[in-house]
Amino acid sequence: MVSEDLVSRDLEMEIKAGIGNWSKNPQALLNLLYKYSFEMNLDSLRGVALMAQISPIQIWAAYEDWLKKQDEAVLKICDNITCLGKGALEIRRHFKKKPPAGIEIQWIQCLGGCASGPCVQFRGRLLTQMSLKKVEELIQAETQIP
Repeated sequence: MVSEDLVSRDLEMEIKAGIGNWSKNPQALLNLLYKYSFEMNLDSLRGVALMAQISPIQIWAAYEDWLKKQDEAVLKICDNITCLGKGALEIRRHFKKKPPAGIEIQWIQCLGGCASGPCVQFRGRLLTQMSLKKVEELIQAETQIP
């Protein structure tokens, strides 16, 4: 079962109120979790699936679809001290002054490529050794209309 420190009482009550419906619409369960800013990882999704009485595989498949939609116009930039020291600070300062049109910037604590930072993730791809120039080129290439 999901521990109480991971799921608020309100969220737990809403999950349990929807039992019987979640297997028909696991996307609605993900939207509920997102509404509560629930930290979604494999272990927590497994626990929520148990609480909601649906298959963990079913919620994971819906989560993968949900992630793809979330990542379409989001540029995630690593914000940990290693990446900041390797150039992400310059990227951060630039985009705080001049955010790119049509793309949301999210600062992520770690994208897992510390040795090859700065790291960014865009449309599901992790890119390493990025500079401000490379990030700007990526944004321009990805947002250009063919």
